[in-house]
This record gives sequence, structure tokens and C-alpha cells, in this order.
Amino acid sequence: GEGVDYLFANEEEAHVWTGAPDFDAVCQRIAPAAKRVCITRGAKGCVVLEQGQRYAMPAPPIKALDTNGAGDMFAGAFLYAHTQGHSIHQAAWLANHAAARVVAQFGNRLSGAAITELKSSFAAYLTA
Repeated sequence: GEGVDYLFANEEEAHVWTGAPDFDAVCQRIAPAAKRVCITRGAKGCVVLEQGQRYAMPAPPIKALDTNGAGDMFAGAFLYAHTQGHSIHQAAWLANHAAARVVAQFGNRLSGAAITELKSSFAAYLTA
């Protein structure tokens, strides 16, 4: 078809898949695999590769308790934001913050209150 639109991987998966010796080489080798490549880096945030550009978005500081579901939350939040017309930077911000909320608790589902707070924080970020 027209290729892959979005590819999500954590840093370790990207290293294994590409066989690259360092993160810069990982980015160079994995970028052609999709129109947009998102590499999550835990406490370092994420890197998004798109059309020859490399965007880094820091993660909010949190104490990780349980990483179960972080990747799914990241991908879902990123896809939601980007398909709703938000920029790559905005989508990465939401994805990092949503994943951070998940890893700061036990269990992989956010409460209604946590979702409301996340939406409010995102709205504030968008207007800042």
C-alpha cells in the first residue's frame, strides 16, 4: 500500500530491531520504516521522527511504580491527539503525560478523575 503511517517502539525495541550501536544510528535506521516513528525513552521522554526531522519531548518527572500499559497509553494518546489535528509536539506532550500517569500508579487504567485532570493539563498546555 502506501506504507506505514505510525510506528511505535520503546528504545530497547528500536535498538534490537535496527541492530544500531547508539541512539543516533537507531534514529537514522528506523526513520524510513514509517511516515512517523515514535520512540519512547522512559524518563527521557520520547523522540518523534517525521519527514527527516527529529523532535524530542521530555517526560514529566514522576516516580514509576508499574510500567504495565505505558506503551499502549502512549500510543493511544499520541494517535488520538494527532488524528484530532494537533501537532506532533502536542501529540507527544499528551502521550508522555498520559503514559507518566499510568506508570505512577498500580494498574494500567486511569480513573475518571485522572483523565479529567489530564485533559485540563493538555488544554492548559495548548494555550500556553
